Amino acid sequence: MYNEEMSGDVKHFITNIGYVGVGIIVSTFFSFMFNILSGRIFGPTEYGKFVLVQSIAMFLQIPMLLGIPTAMVKYTSENKDIDRQRTVISTSYILVSICVFFFTIIYYIYSKQISEIFSIAEESFKLAIIFAHLFIFSFITTNTLRGVNEIKKYSKIKSIYGLLQLLPLILFIYLTHISYTSIVYSILISDALIGLLTFQSIKRYIRFKFELPWAKTLMNFSLFTAISDISFVIYTNTDKLLINKYMLVENVGLYNAYFYSSINVINIFAGIISIVLLPTISKYEDKTPIFKRLDKFIPYLIVLGIPFTLVTEYVILNIFGKDYPFNFLLAFLFGVTAVMSVWYLLYVSILTSMGIKGAKINFMSTVIIAIVNIILDIYLIPILGLNGAIIATTVGYCCGISAILIIRYRAL
Repeated sequence: MYNEEMSGDVKHFITNIGYVGVGIIVSTFFSFMFNILSGRIFGPTEYGKFVLVQSIAMFLQIPMLLGIPTAMVKYTSENKDIDRQRTVISTSYILVSICVFFFTIIYYIYSKQISEIFSIAEESFKLAIIFAHLFIFSFITTNTLRGVNEIKKYSKIKSIYGLLQLLPLILFIYLTHISYTSIVYSILISDALIGLLTFQSIKRYIRFKFELPWAKTLMNFSLFTAISDISFVIYTNTDKLLINKYMLVENVGLYNAYFYSSINVINIFAGIISIVLLPTISKYEDKTPIFKRLDKFIPYLIVLGIPFTLVTEYVILNIFGKDYPFNFLLAFLFGVTAVMSVWYLLYVSILTSMGIKGAKINFMSTVIIAIVNIILDIYLIPILGLNGAIIATTVGYCCGISAILIIRYRAL
């Protein structure tokens, strides 16, 4: 993979992929059961309301995280000196805490106005704020494990994540509390427990220590990743919000079922590689061999990926139940988009390891995807419905990947 002798690192990389793979596969099994029960028992309408709360929470967490966890992973994984790692991690946590405090106040003061923008009830919006808080707690603690290369612990924590979602949901169903809030509360409980469990493993890295030079370094890097995160959230969630605006909330549930059974499924495998890839390759200057290997992999991804997603969609949608009918055209469009999303995710992982230079490229490509996606969503959803939403996402990915390829061959 690299133009230098590093057999030990390759072995370590493959071992870590194995750990992460086992953890994610176990977690995915329970998450699969969670989503199936949510969609099948609660129905497309309640499932759709849950998806809206989740999507809005993803918008709310952006200014509270500001891309800092990604910068933290990069700079802690570059050097194994524990004092440096403690400084980077502690400074990151303090920065995130300040942002969370400030924006939480803003969200509650203007909760009525913001909920009207998202076209949801104020109660649901406040639930999304709590969702964002616990997501951040879980996200930053588990990413700390990645940064200090505690991949085995990360895998163990990840493996129980889906189970901790599923158990509360089963309890709510047993108590016949059939509401979208039951699905939301189940995830809140899971995120809180995961955050607490992970914090016990990383507390030795956390000190009340804030260094301005590191804060500036983290913020300089996170500036681009934050804007990239904004764009990512926009092009992965705007379609659901606009479907709710132009169609019915039950269509949001149906759309998410297709999304889950295609893009989510195939991204499991890409995610396993991506989680280990960033901390592994950050310390190597020459990324050209990795890009070349990725280029050779893409044709296989396209040829095998689309039929694979068609099969998974057919199987999973049938398990969801009769309220989630299989439509071949819609399934094919999701299959194409799933392949494009994996292609893009792998590029982003490599570029992120290149520091600010790569972050700038990621920033530009995600902005392109977001702009194209929003414009096409607004135009196509009222005309083509769910087909229009996924076509917008597909075209957006094509534009983003094309931009990366053009810049790569000209500048990298």
